[in-house]
Amino acid sequence: MSQKITLDSILLLGFAGFCSALLTVCTPPLPEVIRYLLPGTLFGVSLSLCLWLRKIQRSFWKTVIIVAASSMALFSSVLAGGGIEYFSPLSPVHDPGKGFSEVSAVALFVGGTMGAFLFLAPILLLARSEVPWTSALLRALCWSPVGGVLGIIGWNLGPWLGAFLWPMQDALGVTVSNDRFAYALAQGRAGINSLLLVWQTGVGLLLGFAVNQLLANRKSELVA
Repeated sequence: MSQKITLDSILLLGFAGFCSALLTVCTPPLPEVIRYLLPGTLFGVSLSLCLWLRKIQRSFWKTVIIVAASSMALFSSVLAGGGIEYFSPLSPVHDPGKGFSEVSAVALFVGGTMGAFLFLAPILLLARSEVPWTSALLRALCWSPVGGVLGIIGWNLGPWLGAFLWPMQDALGVTVSNDRFAYALAQGRAGINSLLLVWQTGVGLLLGFAVNQLLANRKSELVA
């Protein structure tokens, strides 16, 4: 990544995040391991395709790193958020009997922040060139809390965005027999779908801004 990312490319990255989340939401039920890795993998592939089409990044090995980082970032964010929700004194103790219609803001923020950092850090390190690696990691750390905020917003939009997505899922036949939106809401599926849509769209945009800032600072340092 050696050239500045234009505004239309940043918007395209956000759209890629939106499309990959929508594809995940509309995917039929899968085995558990695949279900956890699929969202991040599709996200990484979509963003890599955009970077390739815009001639920003066309290295095969860097593409592999981006997809792997994205896949593990979303998986790790689920583990981090779940750990906070069930075991951390910072979060109210979650009662399994109540389902997942409610998740604490702390767990959502930690999970969203963790996922954003693990996703942004490798990509900024790939883009840094003459910029010190510590600077790239610091920028990833500074941008990451935005991912936490996106996680909170996305989950809490579940009753509305989930209601928009549900007819689409039902029409595609990816819901189980006799399923209802009320069940999806009570079980947290509507919140997860909404969170994916908001988080991946936002982090796609965030990636464009973060890389742009890094490249701009690199050029200013070279001029100085």
